[in-house]
Amino acid sequence: MGNKTGKIFSILREAKHLTLREVTANEFSLAQESKFERGESSLTIDKFLLLLQNTQLSLDEFQDFYDNYSLSEDYTFHDELREAHRIKDLNQIKKWLHYWKEKSEKNSEMF
Repeated sequence: MGNKTGKIFSILREAKHLTLREVTANEFSLAQESKFERGESSLTIDKFLLLLQNTQLSLDEFQDFYDNYSLSEDYTFHDELREAHRIKDLNQIKKWLHYWKEKSEKNSEMF
């Protein structure tokens, strides 16, 4: 499932207004769950199933959402910009700045 799994889980958790503490139920660390949601690490199947249980999602519901959901350009931008800022990746920040500048110029030409 790759690192998209954690990001999608994060979207579902936040949509249900659940905290990291609530979904981990003190069974594993908040740091581990946070890294999973950012796509920086994976979880064992037991921990992932615990998350689903604590979020009141079935594996089928999660899989359906996973299969049919694509991250919007805005979400991807915000996610990557947040990560670039966190690790101080100036090249990534410049890449996004250039991308949005070009997109803005193309849109202004259309009108």
